[in-house]
This record gives sequence, C-alpha cells and structure tokens, in this order.
Amino acid sequence: PQGGCYLVLKEHSAFLDSLESFVERVGGQLLRFPVPSGTKAGDQSVKQTIASGLSALINEYSNSIDNFGSDTKPSTLEKAADHIRVARFKVESYSAYLEDERAKLDAMLVGASERLKEKVNQLAATV
Repeated sequence: PQGGCYLVLKEHSAFLDSLESFVERVGGQLLRFPVPSGTKAGDQSVKQTIASGLSALINEYSNSIDNFGSDTKPSTLEKAADHIRVARFKVESYSAYLEDERAKLDAMLVGASERLKEKVNQLAATV
C-alpha cells in the first residue's frame, strides 16, 4: 500500500532495516522517522498519531453502519462486528501509549457497538 504511518518498536528495527533494503531493491522507498521515546515531544507525537489513526478507523466503521439497509447481508453485519472487535483489541494493545486518549476511544467503540446493535435490531424488525 502507498502511504501510511506505522509505529514500530525499537527492538524490531533490524527487521525494518531488512525490509527497507528489500523495498529499495524492488524500486520502492520506505521512509522512516525515528521518534525518541521518553521525551515529551516524542511521547506526545506517538500518542497523537496512534489516537488519531484509531479514531479515524472507528469513525469509518461507525459511518459504514449508518449505510446499512434492508439489503445488507448478514455476513456484512458480522464483518462490521469483527471490525469493531479488532479496533477494540488495537485500543487495548496500544493503551500504554494512549494515556488519556484511551477513554475517548473506548467511548467511541461503545457507541459504534451500540449503533450496530440498534441497526441489527432495526433490520430484524423489518423482515
């Protein structure tokens, strides 16, 4: 994929070096920006990057729920529930970096889950 921002822990930098070498050999480019941990600016940058990425992901899932209608397949509804579960796992996994942002993301996930339940109930009532 083109573009994107990913957090890679320092202990995985040797693998990332190998990946960068491979990507360059096949004509691509891998740009990296080290962010020093333990500094106010570095920690804040990581927190904001992770929180905004997860927030955008949750919003994308929530918006897709609004577009579900009577023609929505059960597998699509199940896939939406899976997406919400994966997002919840990501929030839990990154909780050490998120600090106070985690509460906001958890609330967004609860909202998305509730909206999905309401939509499923609404669609079930029309059948």
